[in-house]
Amino acid sequence: MPDDGSHAIRRIVLERLSFIKYLYEKGVEMIKLPDPFCATAILLFDDAVELFLILAVLDVYNKRGENIDIRSLTLLPKYFEKLKEAGITLSYESNIINQLRKARNEFKHYGIRPSRKDIEAFKVIVELFFKENTKKIFDLDFSEISLADAIEADEIRKYIKKAEKSLWSGTLDIKNKIKSIKNIKLAYNIIQSRYINRIKEAVGLDIEPSLASVDLGDEHLVDKYSDLKSVFSDIDSNFNTTIEWVNECISEILLIFMLNIDPFKLCKFKNIINKVPLHRTVFDVLGIPQEEYLSRGLKSITKDDIKFCVDFIVDLAIEIQKRFHELKIDL
Repeated sequence: MPDDGSHAIRRIVLERLSFIKYLYEKGVEMIKLPDPFCATAILLFDDAVELFLILAVLDVYNKRGENIDIRSLTLLPKYFEKLKEAGITLSYESNIINQLRKARNEFKHYGIRPSRKDIEAFKVIVELFFKENTKKIFDLDFSEISLADAIEADEIRKYIKKAEKSLWSGTLDIKNKIKSIKNIKLAYNIIQSRYINRIKEAVGLDIEPSLASVDLGDEHLVDKYSDLKSVFSDIDSNFNTTIEWVNECISEILLIFMLNIDPFKLCKFKNIINKVPLHRTVFDVLGIPQEEYLSRGLKSITKDDIKFCVDFIVDLAIEIQKRFHELKIDL
């Protein structure tokens, strides 16, 4: 059983690996953009690799019980040399990674933009670098590093990790699809009910009207036409339902405009997660297993679709963290 100190160090390592993977995946997204924007991927790939090398050196020497001044390693080859001194030779040696650094420096400092073909080639090299060396240094599969570790909110991180566990646990059958989507939906509901509402309050968009505050006229008229009381009751019910809908719309407008969320991605995300209900349905009351009555709607949902939802909720949670810090709200 690891002591509290080693557990804390492991937590920090996972958090940093999560951030490194986040930078890499953002770089992969940038490649999809047209010129010249796709060139930004080179900067992100280079940053991700350098942060990985820094973390690798710190982790290896920490395990050896040795202190190291990371600031003294000013050039990329120095990280490789330091790891070799500890008996570790990384896959994709410094000469290959230096080509990435050279392309990054030419772009960043001299405006020489790499071609899309070169960017695609660097993407493959960086992906292989992470896949092989993450296992070698940290005894982890790069594909299994959870982006959730970059999320500060414990409750959101917990549900995302559960969703990832179902997503990557062997065959993605209907049962695992349901588990994964339910946990994604629970994370999204927490974001909506707690964090988005707190942002609404902070910017003055808290809306909680009720029919009680609406002037329906003189009370004696309502008493005189007592047979209309049921009508007023229906109006009150419909009014509150409308307010709930308005609040939901405002939440989604906030997602799009205040948190820089792509509306098309939001629509795709909601279309997927709404295929699985969180509450009991008539089918549950009748004792019909969820795998049966949800199988038709989930048949076309792939692992990539659920991975998209996980990535979406992670991006959303990280954007919320940014806004909370900007608005000086405690998480």
